[in-house]
Amino acid sequence: MSDVVGFAIAFIKGLYYRELLLDAEPDVDRRNFYLARDIRVLPGGKLAGYHSRFIAWFDRLNDLVHFPSRVEFAKPGDKNAKPLYLSVIEAKERLGITGDSTGEVLLKAFERLGYAVQASLAYTRASKTDVFSGEAYALERIMLELEPKGSKDLSGVRDTVLRALDGLSPYVETPIVIFSGNKSYYVVLELSRPIRAGEYDIRDRLGVVVRRVSLGEVHRAFYELIVRRYLRNDNGITRYLDNQVAEPKRLLRIPGFKHEVSGQPAQLLDTDLRPIDLDPSVMDRAILAKDALTDVWSFVYQLDIPRSIRTRVFPNNYAIRQGDKWDCLPAWVRALITYLEETGELCHYGRMAVAVWMLWCGFSDEEIHEVFKHAHNYRQGTTQSHINDVRKYLEKGGKPMGCETVVEKCNGYKVPDIDCKAIRKSPTQPRPLEPKPEVQPTPVTETKPEVKPTEPKPKEPIPEVPKPETSKTKPGKPSTTNTSNRKVIKDSETKTGKQAHLGDFIDKPRQPTTQTTIEEDWSKILRPEKRRVIDCKELGDECRFYEDWEELREWRSWSGEHIFEPPEPELKDIISPQTHERLHKQLYDLVINGKQQEALKLWDEFFNKVLARRMEERLRGD
Repeated sequence: MSDVVGFAIAFIKGLYYRELLLDAEPDVDRRNFYLARDIRVLPGGKLAGYHSRFIAWFDRLNDLVHFPSRVEFAKPGDKNAKPLYLSVIEAKERLGITGDSTGEVLLKAFERLGYAVQASLAYTRASKTDVFSGEAYALERIMLELEPKGSKDLSGVRDTVLRALDGLSPYVETPIVIFSGNKSYYVVLELSRPIRAGEYDIRDRLGVVVRRVSLGEVHRAFYELIVRRYLRNDNGITRYLDNQVAEPKRLLRIPGFKHEVSGQPAQLLDTDLRPIDLDPSVMDRAILAKDALTDVWSFVYQLDIPRSIRTRVFPNNYAIRQGDKWDCLPAWVRALITYLEETGELCHYGRMAVAVWMLWCGFSDEEIHEVFKHAHNYRQGTTQSHINDVRKYLEKGGKPMGCETVVEKCNGYKVPDIDCKAIRKSPTQPRPLEPKPEVQPTPVTETKPEVKPTEPKPKEPIPEVPKPETSKTKPGKPSTTNTSNRKVIKDSETKTGKQAHLGDFIDKPRQPTTQTTIEEDWSKILRPEKRRVIDCKELGDECRFYEDWEELREWRSWSGEHIFEPPEPELKDIISPQTHERLHKQLYDLVINGKQQEALKLWDEFFNKVLARRMEERLRGD
């Protein structure tokens, strides 16, 4: 085994995989879930733009790291690009590679082919192995990424890295320092023990949980502890920091594998930034002092500080007081943001609503990114692309999404229980609409004669019946007076107790028409074009309809990931062609009609209740 592959396997395993495997596999013959790390592989050269995402899982019995037996490389954004595959069998036969596990064989193949390999900072968990990404399960590493801003000159960054290492020296023996092979430096710190979900939940004196703290929030708290306290929020350092890496599932380059752009290998460095041998013991020397586990509590408690006065880490070292902007957001939008921060998840329409309302209320792109960084599947480029699309929509006169739209479209999937009736503000309310009544004082002289209809006070109930008839016989006069003096007439009538005219104003279809146009506009953005549903029978007797599944696969979530995946060939004997065809048509019909959340829910239910059970039965039969 080469030094590169041996170090990669040890780096993927980390310091605490044996301890955590006891959670995943309490017994050698019983598995609760797969303990893993997310892996990403990027080819360079002619295959630039392709990448592969999968999980590497651990085996308690054999102490091995496993990869899928065949990995697929896709090219996001290019519909004409065909998927490419690399299997363990091909690696052995064509490249002459041997190894004790699929992980070892494929890592050797990636090294031979000159591919980049990245692994997630946190341990993840998954219920099956054929997934792109797992769920964050336990924190192990905190990473600082420093890179030049708008320049390829690395001299300034090198000096900053040395400055950061000097600032961290009281808290860690020797941090792991990695040069990406292109223009970034990574400073990696190991926690003194793995941190699982729930360990930093906030409790009262009786031990009752009063605030759930997600692993993403705990990771962010450790990040801010390091930057704001240990490095004293030094502007000379923070201006080179990439704050987007403050997320537990962030991917870190494994030293020894080449960078997909420059073709140069990522290097392991010492504290003087000189290349050193790939020695797994660097992880033991990079453990943070145990005091960090208690020091971080102050930053965890700050999660409950109102956002109007919360201070965050920014490159130019300033605190944002967001009071006016956050007051502009409706309560249900703030509830969506809180839900995203606590769970790391939010339905597609919920995310669009948050983005459009934040732009509407004057938030900057950076502030919006700070909110969406709490999402488990956050990606800067994809999020920025959605922000740009929403901005264009608003510039063309579009209005923010309504609460009812979010409730209807998300349909209870990855969304909090929000009460739309509690807030009945029009979507146009955040815009300044007050100048209209202020211009009205000039026609006050006309309003005095108009007060005459208030004389028949005793006959209050009677005028309400003939009112429509009078409005029909005299369409001209009421229209001019009512539209020009609406504010004054309404005030005078409320003072005298008369409410007959209020019915006329309510009956006007002004608000409903704006609401319907808003819904139509949003449907143009979020609802796809209808396409013909391809009959499964047209694609062969085995009903392997990969072609129309490719159409489904092009539907992407907010994160840019494919919403649906094509069925595996192995499923052919597990579900019948008729079941397969019926499911396909149901999913396709939901997707082309813009009901993505319902389609996702249907697919999850089908997998968990049908496929998983049948696969277990098949395994038992084998």
